[in-house]
Amino acid sequence: MGRRLREIGRGALASKLFSLLMASGIFISILALTLITAISAGTRQEIYQTMKGFGFGADAVLLYSGGGRLFSHRRSAPNITPGDLAAIRRLPFVRRLSPRLLRAETVTSGRRQAKTYLYGVTTAFTAVNDWHPASGHFFTTCDLQRRRKVCLLGRTVAAALFPGQPAPLGETVRIRDLFFTVIGVMETKGRSRRYDMDDRVIIPLSTAAHLLFQEKNVLSVKIVVDDPEKMARYQQELRRLLRRRHRLGAAIPDDFRLITAGTIAGIVNRATNELGTMLLRIMAISLLVSGIIITNITLAGISERTREFGIRRAVGASRGDIIVQVLGETVLVSLAGGLAGLLAGALLCGLLRHYTELPVILTWQPCWLTLLLATGTGLLAALPPAVKAGRLSPREAIQ
Repeated sequence: MGRRLREIGRGALASKLFSLLMASGIFISILALTLITAISAGTRQEIYQTMKGFGFGADAVLLYSGGGRLFSHRRSAPNITPGDLAAIRRLPFVRRLSPRLLRAETVTSGRRQAKTYLYGVTTAFTAVNDWHPASGHFFTTCDLQRRRKVCLLGRTVAAALFPGQPAPLGETVRIRDLFFTVIGVMETKGRSRRYDMDDRVIIPLSTAAHLLFQEKNVLSVKIVVDDPEKMARYQQELRRLLRRRHRLGAAIPDDFRLITAGTIAGIVNRATNELGTMLLRIMAISLLVSGIIITNITLAGISERTREFGIRRAVGASRGDIIVQVLGETVLVSLAGGLAGLLAGALLCGLLRHYTELPVILTWQPCWLTLLLATGTGLLAALPPAVKAGRLSPREAIQ
């Protein structure tokens, strides 16, 4: 066994050019698949982490103003009225709800300023979103009723406006022409590739609606229900209620959107399945091309080594020995090319994670699977040439 392995190794090293050409096809295939798989896994995890950061559990549904696509980039005018909120609150399955107004604003403190997102919310915000102040306190029902000018800062905004102050309580910031007192700094939520969840300022909804935006409606409402298992039925009840209140006829589409964790997970799973299908096609094409290359290179190598195989047959080697020799060399070269592609892919994943904002997670299970398939492709592609080499007549081969 050891002697045969040494012969296989010597044979692969003797034909350096052919071995290099065979290995390069497998190398490129494994490298590309490793990168695509890592980016796909990273994107999926980033979406789920973002959902978790928002406190978006299975028992929550987000009601958003404006119809159309689920995740539309166009801005929608707030159309969820106080009457809508009261009607939703009366539904028996609703445990809590947290309405909000949202605008992009510039917040200043002295000579420093930060372009951030201003959230007008109620006191239910902390319980519904499982997000609490790390220092200071949240505003009270009295603050909300009296439209007090108080605010809580996200970590990113606090660092931009008050560098070196971990808890700038009692400081003053200006939003438009109004001055707000900082009463708290929120817990760190982190950021994804496109969104910083700590880049926000939170103020009472009544203050935002009446003193800043002059808006009686809210942009969105996060609703927590009593039984996540009945979410589909609850969504239908919410939809019927809102269509009736907004007086939408049968032919008129919804002027609101209902988003749940299940909806987002379904979109992510569909996208992942589509990406998986694309990966399978890419893998099949790349391995097919690699197989064709290996077959032709192996045939060319056998033509170059006809005399060698003839001499081996003449001194007692069987057809099986020649077939095992050719297949072993091909598998060895394919395995080397696959391992090199896997290591190069892991290195590139590390560089992308360090120097770019691409979400990259290297999972070894699909990598080993593609490596196994690549080696199997080399074995199958080399089988016809190996059989041909084994059938060579010793006399004709030597001549």
